[in-house]
Amino acid sequence: MPVVATSLTLGRTSLGLGDLTIAPGGVYDFDNVATSGISWSRVTVTSPWTHGRRLRSATKDVKSITADLFVISALSDDPSTHDGRLVTLLAALDQFAWTFSVSSGSLVRQWACEPADYTPLSGENFLTNDTDRWTTVSVSIPAHPIPSSGAW
Repeated sequence: MPVVATSLTLGRTSLGLGDLTIAPGGVYDFDNVATSGISWSRVTVTSPWTHGRRLRSATKDVKSITADLFVISALSDDPSTHDGRLVTLLAALDQFAWTFSVSSGSLVRQWACEPADYTPLSGENFLTNDTDRWTTVSVSIPAHPIPSSGAW
């Protein structure tokens, strides 16, 4: 399900750092934010003496939050500045336990997350105005199925 967002926040408390904010106009940007639906992990039993199966227990399974994240640097910046921003983003996504927040105006939803799966979709690219370089990182974040704040 597509998500309308004005900014994203990656909590970095396990790294001993402040939150990393991703918003248009900054050194990080985003597009195509979406969440998966709810799926259930079911434990069932069957028997040759009954029809079908019997549900013993069920719990909501992790959901997936997907997005394209962009690391942006001015061409006048040293290339190591761009690399440092990329390393900072990937370190936030690599945390064992962290929070991911989506803000849309005054509404904020936050999830407890596991380490994200990510793929840099492009190396270093140049925007059409030839003043910036950017790297796109496609992410899939396993998240607790119920937001820790805000309703979804």
